[in-house]
Amino acid sequence: MSYTQVTIPATAFPNYINTASFATSFLRALPQGAAWNKEHDSNTSIALYPLSNVMNTVYNLGVSLINDVFPATTVQHIPEWQSSLGIDTTCVLANATIAQQQQQIVTKLTNPGGCSLAYYVNYAAQLGYTITINNYGHLRTGFHAGDSCWSLDADYTWIVHVSASAPNLSYFECMMLQQCPAGISMFFSLD
Repeated sequence: MSYTQVTIPATAFPNYINTASFATSFLRALPQGAAWNKEHDSNTSIALYPLSNVMNTVYNLGVSLINDVFPATTVQHIPEWQSSLGIDTTCVLANATIAQQQQQIVTKLTNPGGCSLAYYVNYAAQLGYTITINNYGHLRTGFHAGDSCWSLDADYTWIVHVSASAPNLSYFECMMLQQCPAGISMFFSLD
């Protein structure tokens, strides 16, 4: 499953809307009469300017919300995405960039699940790591002389080989262990 990032172009929203345009709109909406002085230096205009500033802020937040609801572009809603997807907070990098947290959210959201070794190699690649996995087992049909064979318990043991120079290995281990199938013991070997 692939994920396509969607970004709303800035030209989709008027860029001429600012605090002054809201103030002008408020002044134009006032009723006619001497009590409603519509000059820009009047007390009425001065009183409406803070409200215009608030409306401009709300407008800008509304525009940014359109891009912020998508997991690949979210900034303000990262904690909500992490919570709703069940991303363990211990697996979130303490000094993770926004892009890394967005990648983690998209990876979790688009992750179809699986229990094969190939699935976990691909999952690690989505997280940005290159790995190999060894699944050792007891002696059975199809083994050749020189193949590694362990006890019956080893059927449920995976050894994940990852480069020792890979960044944030504790994060990687946490994410892999979260996805580990029930009954599998996963160990990590730094190569």
